[in-house]
Amino acid sequence: DACVLAALAAFMVFRRPEVTVGGESGTEIIVHPKEQREPLPLTIHHHPVSVTWALFEDGDLVAMDPSLREQAAQAGSATFVVNTNSEVCAVHKAEGIGLTQQQIMRLIRLSCKQAESMVAMLRDALKAHEVARVA
Repeated sequence: DACVLAALAAFMVFRRPEVTVGGESGTEIIVHPKEQREPLPLTIHHHPVSVTWALFEDGDLVAMDPSLREQAAQAGSATFVVNTNSEVCAVHKAEGIGLTQQQIMRLIRLSCKQAESMVAMLRDALKAHEVARVA
């Protein structure tokens, strides 16, 4: 989960150089240095976040982002990748107890709330980074 969040942060903070096509021939590719033109951020429409759950007691009791001790005691696990639009991007459920449709929907709702919180926290941190970068 932390690696997905770190990769998302890297994409959000990355700035690419501005590129134009032109010149005398009209086909020359010009990569502008950052001293000439401000680098551009990537356009990111969706912010996927991974949320892992440890499952206990037939899936009625869950723990988000389980520790090693919780993982050792869990009856199963499930990972949901969701974005801030409450869209499910991926599901990984490979081991342990099965889940009912109601339990899966509950975990998706909880994951969506967590994704909103994590992306908001990430945006705040990146705003502070941008201020420090420009200063």
